[in-house]
Amino acid sequence: MKQYIKAAVITAIAVVTCACHHDAHSDKEEHHHESLVLTAYTDSLEYYIHATPFSVGDKSEIEVFVSREGDGRPLSDAKVSLRLGNVAAEKGHAHGAGIYHFTVTPAAAGNTTLTLDCGGRQIVSLPVTVYSDDHEAAHAVKPTPKSPLGVTFSKEMGWKVDFATGPVTEQPFGEVLRVMAVTEPAAGTQRTVSAPLAGTLNYTDSRITVGGRVEAGQTIGRIDGSRTATGSLDVAIAEARSAYELARTEYERKQQLADEGIVARSEALRARSDYETAQATYEHLRKGFSGGGSTLTAPVSGWITAVNAANGAHVSEGENVLTISTGREVTLRAEVSPRNAALLSGLADAVVMLPGGPVSVRESGGRFSASGTLAPGTTLLPVTIQLPGVEQPVAGSYVEVYLQGHGDSALVVPAGALTEEMGQHFVYVQVTPEYFERRQVRIGATDGRMVRIESGLQPGERIVTRGAVMVSLASSTAAVDPHAGHNH
Repeated sequence: MKQYIKAAVITAIAVVTCACHHDAHSDKEEHHHESLVLTAYTDSLEYYIHATPFSVGDKSEIEVFVSREGDGRPLSDAKVSLRLGNVAAEKGHAHGAGIYHFTVTPAAAGNTTLTLDCGGRQIVSLPVTVYSDDHEAAHAVKPTPKSPLGVTFSKEMGWKVDFATGPVTEQPFGEVLRVMAVTEPAAGTQRTVSAPLAGTLNYTDSRITVGGRVEAGQTIGRIDGSRTATGSLDVAIAEARSAYELARTEYERKQQLADEGIVARSEALRARSDYETAQATYEHLRKGFSGGGSTLTAPVSGWITAVNAANGAHVSEGENVLTISTGREVTLRAEVSPRNAALLSGLADAVVMLPGGPVSVRESGGRFSASGTLAPGTTLLPVTIQLPGVEQPVAGSYVEVYLQGHGDSALVVPAGALTEEMGQHFVYVQVTPEYFERRQVRIGATDGRMVRIESGLQPGERIVTRGAVMVSLASSTAAVDPHAGHNH
């Protein structure tokens, strides 16, 4: 038995006319039909349907736009089927990604349902009416009145940019405090690259700089040790080989004498230790150095947090050349005025504004702590935040952080839903998935991701959540047919 998903269904009338049909009662009169527009939502899909109004015996053209809820992207290559009542619609050719075309010819007038099925899971049924004839259908469907603040923004346009819509919701939203925090590498995330020999350092990549990204195994540079303070590297390798061979011979001799009982077993063991040490030294020099030098490689993937030796500089054996942070965790430290102690005692979350976008500490699995004790040498209260699995900013840099306390339920929208003009804030409320009305709102606090709405919206209204700026730009251009590019 198929499991049906409860859908929020919205029925509206399109704002443009579609194909013309001849009235059965007159060879000369033409009916300009308004497109029937139906919109339905499941938990993960948006169905947006354009259809010729249904009348008995007349073929209806139906075009379905299927988008993913959340990111607003088109759903491509899905098995979408449609039926009107008990009549299965015929599938036509697709006009692009996320667009599905059907035709159906109603056989009987009356109220029925238009059912859409996406792979047997995302099923919705919408109430529709089949009219007795083309003339009745032409007069039954009325256009939605246009608003002087209305903006047309087609599905195809939305699919080409970062655009999405969503319902206005209520969620807990407390007092917010904006602070600046300094970044520090978290313990255990730092790795150093040391010079394996003395010589001249030459970096092989101009991107070897603080903040640069390196990958594990990537060549960082090369140290030329052909002339060192103690002589030629080739001589050092030859000396190590000679010492290794001498130690091996001595070990084999002492081992044989120990087997014959001529020397103590302890002497053979000491000879073996000297041999293994000499072997390790020789192998290290032989494998690690070639052509009078050694190649430096990154031990881990991460970001360069310190460059301790300049290109062309002379480095000593064991000297720290670079410091790399894996970026698997970042520590942030901020200091807050004691007058905000009450907020710090009940922090609900913190949002960090990183280069890749805002990150919620709680949602990312991070940790935060706020001490009620003044930081040493200051009159401020310290706040520490640890974030795992994020791109680490350069150590010592400052980032914006929003500290949020516990609060009651409030109406909130994503920050990207707002546009601003002359100090006033606006959102775009969806009338249909291709027609939006600009509405002024009064805003409250923000946590960097969400903004509290004090007035101008109601829970459940659907708005543009991403790409509001693109809709605003579209409103400043000449009027565009909302079905430009559509095929009916």
